[in-house]
Amino acid sequence: VEAILKTYRQVDLVFGTHNLDALPRLLAKAMRGEKAIEVKSEQGGIVEDLPVNRSSVIKGFVNIAYGCDKFCTYCIVPYTRGKERSRLMPYILDEIRQFEQRGGKEVMLLGQNVNSWGKDLGIEDGFTKLLIAAAQTGIRRIRFDSSHPRDYSETTIDAMRDYENIMPSLHLAVQSGSDTVLQRMNRGYTIEHYKELFDTMKAKIPSMTFSTDLIVGFPQESDEEFQKTLDLVDYCRFDQVYSFIYSPREGTPAASMEDDVPRHVKEERLQELNRHINHWAYENNQNYLNRTLEVLCEGPSKKRTDVLAGYSREFKLVNFTGRNVKAGDIVQVKITGAKSFSLDGVAIE
Repeated sequence: VEAILKTYRQVDLVFGTHNLDALPRLLAKAMRGEKAIEVKSEQGGIVEDLPVNRSSVIKGFVNIAYGCDKFCTYCIVPYTRGKERSRLMPYILDEIRQFEQRGGKEVMLLGQNVNSWGKDLGIEDGFTKLLIAAAQTGIRRIRFDSSHPRDYSETTIDAMRDYENIMPSLHLAVQSGSDTVLQRMNRGYTIEHYKELFDTMKAKIPSMTFSTDLIVGFPQESDEEFQKTLDLVDYCRFDQVYSFIYSPREGTPAASMEDDVPRHVKEERLQELNRHINHWAYENNQNYLNRTLEVLCEGPSKKRTDVLAGYSREFKLVNFTGRNVKAGDIVQVKITGAKSFSLDGVAIE
């Protein structure tokens, strides 16, 4: 704060991530011509019932927790956002109900690690209980992100299977296919555990689709360790992967590790990884040809105003044509074309 005020004398207002609720008071103070400086380092407590201003009336984000306790060696989040804090269930459910009453169709429950929701409140198997309660509000669609393999419960899988309005799609970040790399990352699980979770979900919910995160070139990653990442992609055949070249974050344990993988090797590995990713994304989407999917229309496509766009239950982007269809409608779409990362179709009248 002192550095900001010294370097940027025109700054009148400074506040932190832990006191967002104080913004109106601080803003009023700044408007009176006073310096409004208040940055809290406290990491406890959550201010509930703050007003919500949404950019979409169709889909909405609902935070269920803040912060993270996992301390993966490459991640700065626990240091910047503090320890894990769960919102109270009644406030979360009220927010979902209010969104649904205003015409909302789909909510995304958000947290750095949603699967550990309620642990700090002493609630056993808390996220599954919250997920079921959210489903019972009657909202048409529920998704959640981010999930951590370390805390994923089989009861959550059962809830996804048993409740029609919990969507059969999941982002389950794995980061690497190598156990030794996962140990250096402090991820807290093995690839065998990840595969067991994956196989259980596929067995209980055959329509389930998966996305994940993968990092290449983590410090000391060998050719053999990278090959195990390729092997995992070929095993899981992910529908979507967010792939990255490792880059250090100042202040994290990994930043002090020897970053000994040359840049050109990292780039070659990323290209090879993306070839595998794109292959399976295309193969998976071919399976939807001539099938009918339920799609939540979000409005005209970004590229063609005469084509509508939306996402299926399986989180597949569908571009389609149809008459008398508007944003917010949930329609049945017959799939007529399949690309690597989108589907084409026609709304069934």
